[in-house]
Amino acid sequence: HDREESIEKAHYRTLNWIYDDPKADDQSCSWDNFAAFLMSETSMYWITGKPGSGKSTLMKFINEQPRTEELLQQWAGDREILSASFYFFYKGSDKQKTALGFLRSLLHLILSQKKKLIPVIFNERCAAALDGIGHPELTLPEAKRALRQLFRDSSHLCFFLTIDGLDEFDPEVSLTHVTSLIELTKTLGIFKNVKIVVSSRQLPEFEQGFEECPCLRIHELTKQDIRQYATERLESHRYMNTLIKRDPVNSRALIESVISMSAGVFLWVRIVTQSLLQGLTNRDTINDLQQRLEDLPSDLHDLYKVMLERVDQRYRNQTCELLQLVYYGILDDLDQLSALGLWFAERADYNMTILTETRPIDDELVEDRVDEIESRLKSRCLGLVEVQPGPKSVFDRNRRGAVDENLTRAKVAFLHRTVTDFLR
Repeated sequence: HDREESIEKAHYRTLNWIYDDPKADDQSCSWDNFAAFLMSETSMYWITGKPGSGKSTLMKFINEQPRTEELLQQWAGDREILSASFYFFYKGSDKQKTALGFLRSLLHLILSQKKKLIPVIFNERCAAALDGIGHPELTLPEAKRALRQLFRDSSHLCFFLTIDGLDEFDPEVSLTHVTSLIELTKTLGIFKNVKIVVSSRQLPEFEQGFEECPCLRIHELTKQDIRQYATERLESHRYMNTLIKRDPVNSRALIESVISMSAGVFLWVRIVTQSLLQGLTNRDTINDLQQRLEDLPSDLHDLYKVMLERVDQRYRNQTCELLQLVYYGILDDLDQLSALGLWFAERADYNMTILTETRPIDDELVEDRVDEIESRLKSRCLGLVEVQPGPKSVFDRNRRGAVDENLTRAKVAFLHRTVTDFLR
């Protein structure tokens, strides 16, 4: 679940429109009724959109909202609903970006909820295990057969699957083409007791593969969400409220400019509002802020280039080093690159490496070094690299006087997949 945990939660009071009736909504574009899909016999729904528009955030929102289950129950009737989600992650391990990893994860999540089905689905494996005979790892054909059997033989149950980031599937590692993944996903949807929501970018193979499915394009539907986010973020700064009192018309026009320039790309809005907040801290005038906004490109890759050009000249070599350390540090991401690990990679010299005594690191020192690398990333990489909380640990929770349980496991990651694409 590392990938799911790294996805930002939806901003307060955003994305609720997903349950609205498109005909009653004031959105200017058309989209297929998602709530009706959840209640109907239709098996598959496709969520698509531009890079950085919030597809993964929407998928996480759908998974976490009680409203989703309420609507699904109208489809399921008296049957129990088992839910499972998978988030493809092209920078992750093989299990996170292949068809086999996808199927094994679904089987694990579903069978963990209904353990009594395990000997039914894996009869031969269970019998062999009782006889003390080992089995090789699950193969792709076996995983396909097992999941189909599970759905076919469990008509008393309903299954709700959310599959995010199909475009992050890695054909080279999986040894199959992306069209095979699309067909596999659609094959799972032929069972009457299975309902699937998938998401991907607007690539031709997905446009063609899901052309018969109800769908929405998220970048066309988030105008009000972006307005709310930008307004709340900017108005959280005391000086913005001062500017609104002085010049309400142009202050509101600034926010409307953010909305129109974003073209529905929420990630762009997040970066730009951070720049505007810095301008507010510098006591920029409305005209200064408008100029700051107009100087920022609307294309994400062009925006990243401008961000790097604004790095202080004295820091640029360090910026280059940090970006390369993070890029190659998570290239074959198995255990992820920790914030503490990045500190050592950047700061440790020969003497520290050879002469430092081997012993547990002090909590205070961990905290200092994680704080230090986070500050260096902010000043050298200007938001392109972030420190994110690591997975929770029972060990840390039970330690007296320990630092924050996530601190020692804090990881570093790029702001978004598009940053990695930009650096290639």
